Amino acid sequence: MPRRWMGVLAAMLLTASAEAQQVKPYIMILVDTSGSMIWPVCFSSYSAINGDNSAECPGNDVPCTGSGSCNTIGCGNGIPDDTRLYKVKKGAYNVVAAFGEVTFGLSRFRNAPATFTCNAAANSRAGGWQGENAGDPLGTGGNQADVLVSLLENNPNKILLWMNNCKDYPTVGSCGSSGGNPPSTGCSLCPDCGGGCDMELRGVSATPIAGSLYDLRLNYFASTVLPADASKRSCRPYRVILLTDGLNNGTGDPAAEAQNLFSGTGMPGSKSIPVRVIGFGDASLKPGLDAIALAGSGNQNPAIIVDNEVSLALAMANI
Repeated sequence: MPRRWMGVLAAMLLTASAEAQQVKPYIMILVDTSGSMIWPVCFSSYSAINGDNSAECPGNDVPCTGSGSCNTIGCGNGIPDDTRLYKVKKGAYNVVAAFGEVTFGLSRFRNAPATFTCNAAANSRAGGWQGENAGDPLGTGGNQADVLVSLLENNPNKILLWMNNCKDYPTVGSCGSSGGNPPSTGCSLCPDCGGGCDMELRGVSATPIAGSLYDLRLNYFASTVLPADASKRSCRPYRVILLTDGLNNGTGDPAAEAQNLFSGTGMPGSKSIPVRVIGFGDASLKPGLDAIALAGSGNQNPAIIVDNEVSLALAMANI
């Protein structure tokens, strides 16, 4: 081949490579924010920790042996870092911070703003959030998802603020800043946040997995993400990663909703969005979570069960 044509071909290949690299995978992380997420990994008790391990509500360390023990990473180290939610946030934080070649989004089960408190066991609230009624129809009321950070380029720092174990009020990104607890109204942290000012994932709600997947499919991907991504959606990979410690307790069938996402039901161009499931803490959940994961992956990928932040980060990285 003549030298000048070799140069042209090389330039074309470089251009094509650069364009291909611009089509990053879109991965929406759906985090379980149910009340059980502020239990220790090994057993069901809020009082064992008496906090969610955040800067404002640290609680206490859990021992590795003896009464009320939980022999997982971080036990007995003198640091309050033993809630399921703390470990999930730490593992997910590390993945989002490390994988710049992926565009992540962040969502949670539906929360409503509330008066700030650390005593979640007494009043079903934690931080500045409270759960809503998961028995509502699919995609309504408490049976839906909150999209906290949309699938957009250059958004990792926004996601990390929701996982840094601090309220970020009144100064965003400044943990431990003075100013008291965030009010329940007056902030616009996201379109779904209802004015709440506490920029942190808290364990407060029921477990509306079906309603959250339904909401993400029709009220987010089908109506917002895919229409805006029309020029690239045919070649862009999309995923939903569900991080949960429980089974659906709202109305609807989570396996059916995962299958609808995978099959592209109601999506522009019938775009398939596989659902991957990572269960946290309790191996007995696996059969139920497998049903969701297999339905959301064309029977290719069962649920992954982990019990610490390192295993969680590895599972997410593999996905």
